[in-house]
Amino acid sequence: MKGRQWILMDTMSSTHSQYLKAALYSYFNVQKPLGKFLPNGYHLLYFNPKHEETELSKDGYDSHQIPANLMFKRRLWTGGQIDFLHPVAYDSQAVCVESIQNSKSFGENHMVTIQREVVADGLISLVERRSLFYTNDLYKKSTPQFPQKPAIYTHELKPTDILLFRYSSLTFNAHRIHYNKDYAMREGYPNI
Repeated sequence: MKGRQWILMDTMSSTHSQYLKAALYSYFNVQKPLGKFLPNGYHLLYFNPKHEETELSKDGYDSHQIPANLMFKRRLWTGGQIDFLHPVAYDSQAVCVESIQNSKSFGENHMVTIQREVVADGLISLVERRSLFYTNDLYKKSTPQFPQKPAIYTHELKPTDILLFRYSSLTFNAHRIHYNKDYAMREGYPNI
């Protein structure tokens, strides 16, 4: 599993960013126009796999990163890190090289670490690491663990069903816990 790699190409259309701005900006106090470059974090709108519905997992999410022969009840995005190195201009062509960096078992549970490098104009523009956790344990409410260092900036955002729908649509994320309450409850969540 380690070392598997995918190449995802995309055009950095400002249209996608305008849609995200319309979805998010009413939740923030700062209103500013989009510039010439993709704002930090907006890369999540791009380079998303475009699998047919029959290729998705039973939970509706992309299945290409699942460890071989793994049966699971829940998949969680448990964390990550993003290093922004160079700005990405709108309307440019860019490539995302996605690879499995690590795959580790914890009994019946499994952690997969993915690295994504976005290359634009011949430069590595950003490096993102994602950790996905595959488990048969149902959701249990717990107190989040935060780093000991105080945050430089915080902002609390309580998403509405509409925001969750819009963001999932923009990122082409069909994970059922984001829109199907019955399915989310089967995984142990109280709601979508």
